[in-house]
Amino acid sequence: MNAFLGLLKKEMRLSLPFHLVVFAFVILVLGLTYWRLGSIEQVYFLGPILFLIGLHIWYIPGHVLYSFGREARMMHVFLHSPRSIHTLLMSKLLNSIVFFFISLALLNGLLFFVLSNIDTLNDYLATFARFSLWIEAHFVLLSIYFGIFVFFLWTVHQFLKGAVGKWSWLLVGVLFIALPTVLGWFESQVLADYLNWGQLTYDFPSLEGKVEEFGKLELEGNFYIGTYVFHFILCAILYWLGSFILGRKVEV
Repeated sequence: MNAFLGLLKKEMRLSLPFHLVVFAFVILVLGLTYWRLGSIEQVYFLGPILFLIGLHIWYIPGHVLYSFGREARMMHVFLHSPRSIHTLLMSKLLNSIVFFFISLALLNGLLFFVLSNIDTLNDYLATFARFSLWIEAHFVLLSIYFGIFVFFLWTVHQFLKGAVGKWSWLLVGVLFIALPTVLGWFESQVLADYLNWGQLTYDFPSLEGKVEEFGKLELEGNFYIGTYVFHFILCAILYWLGSFILGRKVEV
């Protein structure tokens, strides 16, 4: 346990510049918004805040790319670590998730502070909270999913770099486009009928006619557990392949 905590501290020091840049970007966007629009109406803060929350989908992929990019400078040390590949990867993923939630919590606190000060919206905070919780839970899952996909692409790049040199970036770029395209087609055309099981329905109270600024806002939808299971399995396969390539195939 102490060894893993030490690994987390090392990872935190390694990736601290990335997290500071993200937090500085958030402060910059909010500061510019307040400077230009804050004196007019607080409602104008909602757009930038929601924009920043949406960008969190790319938080974990960005951190994974930055962290492994730093590791690539001393790849021989990373690959010959006495700790397992999975332990090293888990430390990076956990570090990403912790800072992801810190950043998201701060933005959500600001979001609901602004909502509570808008007379036409503060009566519907519970509705917004439920919707926000559902949306942001999917942001977390998507960010982890994309992070593992980026990790897989990075390991493929490291493997191909020894064979084709700088051309590996081109091949990884093709894979970045081709793999999601093929898997998306396979999911929608071949597996669609097999994934539509375990229907989940989210139906939140409508704000139609109650909030003039939003007009008609439909907060409902149908989703299937089968789709979640498919992507969970796909994510596990990408993680296993990336770990296998990094641990067995990458040479320094």
